[in-house]
Amino acid sequence: MDAVTNLCGISARPRSVFALAAGLLLAALSSGAPLAAQQPKYEELPLDTRLDDERSTLHREIKTLVAKIHRGDTPLEPDAGKFDAWYTRYLFPKMTQISNLAEIPTLRQRFLQSDLERSSSQAAHDRLVRLTLTNMQAVAQGNYHPAARHNAMLIIGELNGREAIRVGNAQPPLPYVDAVNVMLEELESETQIDAVRVAALIGLLRHVELDRMRPSDQRMPEAGRVRFLERMLAIASAPPPAGRSPEGHAWMQRRAVQIIGELGSPGAENAAVVALRKLAADNAQPLDLRTQAAESLGKIIYPTLPAETGAQMASELALVLHASCKAELDRLMREKKEEEEYKKRLALLGGGGNVKSERDGFRGLPGSGSQNEGTNPEKLLQWANVRAAGDRRSG
Repeated sequence: MDAVTNLCGISARPRSVFALAAGLLLAALSSGAPLAAQQPKYEELPLDTRLDDERSTLHREIKTLVAKIHRGDTPLEPDAGKFDAWYTRYLFPKMTQISNLAEIPTLRQRFLQSDLERSSSQAAHDRLVRLTLTNMQAVAQGNYHPAARHNAMLIIGELNGREAIRVGNAQPPLPYVDAVNVMLEELESETQIDAVRVAALIGLLRHVELDRMRPSDQRMPEAGRVRFLERMLAIASAPPPAGRSPEGHAWMQRRAVQIIGELGSPGAENAAVVALRKLAADNAQPLDLRTQAAESLGKIIYPTLPAETGAQMASELALVLHASCKAELDRLMREKKEEEEYKKRLALLGGGGNVKSERDGFRGLPGSGSQNEGTNPEKLLQWANVRAAGDRRSG
């Protein structure tokens, strides 16, 4: 898993949960074409070898200068050219080198935290944000390795107009508004690869989650929310396109459904409500997609809701809850059966059936030290309810 995660450019920042899933998803999105057909020639941004040599005088001088500018010890002008070169001729190119793909997560995390989050110079921060958006968009659109393009879009989704304030009057970050159009454009582009679309969904989810935390008079303009909603509804309702696996498409649908919930708007003629209810009630859809649709329905802000509609929705959601609990109970019972069979096989080999392994206790069933408690159907159902609720919250 670590190798896949590193290759796909996974970060430890707030989007890490979805980035991890996205990294594992990249393989699932493909149609399984023969490996020999998946070896195209990728481009790399030109890397200044003098800056790449950490022992060189030039590397040390420029690195020290950039650090001083970010601390506010040295003004950005007249060294803006050297400041830009550190990123455009060294750091950004390193993120596109085929031989350096395994280092992408570390480079990205260090860049976002050390160069942007901790920058004390607003002028340097703002210049770097604009420079990053321009260069990362070019990488996301270009003929670079999919991992590099995925990473570029992850960075775009993490850009802030103002970083989080962590001391005194603590405030969440204000995402960079210009990044929204870039993410939506790449998500809508018919020529874009799914690795970039996945990263765009992660970034867009971050934007709407943070937007929901802002005062109502400072939130996203209505026109922007309408475009958001229309695009997410299109993804949530569409069948998998050619070349994308059902599992990969379901993951993207879940993120779109989650974004719809965070937007909180029922949409024109209740389009969002209709789409979410349809997904939640569709037994042919993956259960995790249905439960995400149910959760998002609970976040919609309804101006008016007739009593009979509310009662019908409650009944539909109860069916989703029942299916979720039953699926969890079935999973636990399967594990119990597998454990019993494993013990029997071990006993035949002279082990006596006294097994201590990570599988004991059904991987987390409370109080599993007691066999009676572990096989009690009421206990299992109770735990299934808890686990199902937790799974829906964690998405």
